[in-house]
Order: sequence, then C-alpha cells, then structure tokens
Amino acid sequence: MASVQDHLDQWEHNRRFLQTIDPAYPDWIVTASLYSMLHLVEALLTADRAKARSRHQDRLQILQAEQRYEKIYDSFHVLYDLSHVTRYSAAPSKWITAEKIQKRVIGGLVQPIEKSACKLLSAAKPPIVVADLPAISLKAAPPN
Repeated sequence: MASVQDHLDQWEHNRRFLQTIDPAYPDWIVTASLYSMLHLVEALLTADRAKARSRHQDRLQILQAEQRYEKIYDSFHVLYDLSHVTRYSAAPSKWITAEKIQKRVIGGLVQPIEKSACKLLSAAKPPIVVADLPAISLKAAPPN
C-alpha cells in the first residue's frame, strides 16, 4: 500500500505532467486532472486511515459519506464523471476547449479539491506539510 508521501509525490508528478499536455487533447487534460486529484485525495484518505479502497466507487463512497470531505466530494465526483465522458465520447475537442478546461475544470474543480485536501492534511495528526505549488496553467491553444 502506498504511503501518504508516495501519493503526494504522485500528485505533484501528475500535476506537472498535466501542464505539458497539448491543448488539442482535452480528454487527456481532464484525465490527468482526475488522476492528479485522485492521488491528493488518496494521500488524505491514507493519512485519515480510511477503509481500504481498490475501486473508484469505494473512494467516492467514502468522500460522500463523511461530512469533512464534503467540499472535496462536490468537485471530485464531477471531475470523475467528466473524465469518464471525455474518455469515452468521440471528438471531445469539438465540445470542450482548453480555455473551458482552464476555467471550469482547473479553476472550478481542481483548485477547490486542492484547497480543501491541503487544509485537511495540514490539520492531520501529525500535520502533513504539503508543498505550496504554483497555480496550474495549461498550455495555450495555438491561434486559429
């Protein structure tokens, strides 16, 4: 089983990768966003000694059931669903642009998850120090 630090390292790794993805691949931007947040959430659940999780549904149930995770759940389940839609729908670049992802996914989902999870990690016993990372900035789409 991965440690809290293992998950934090993977969160940072996936977060850096997310910012390198070509905007022509919005499905992969959303998917990388999900997996980055998944590792931050896993770090928190591991620190909280939550019950074992081997499936996405296990994680979502824990987040939904515990009031302390409410803000995380509110954004995480939407990001999870959007990731599923972008992976399995044809031609996502026709209906979701990098600009919309920056505003709605990064600003509207990822940042709230990070803010809430980092706050809860800092209040853990013992406190978990989380790196103060710069805001996520996606690669700009080339002009038409």
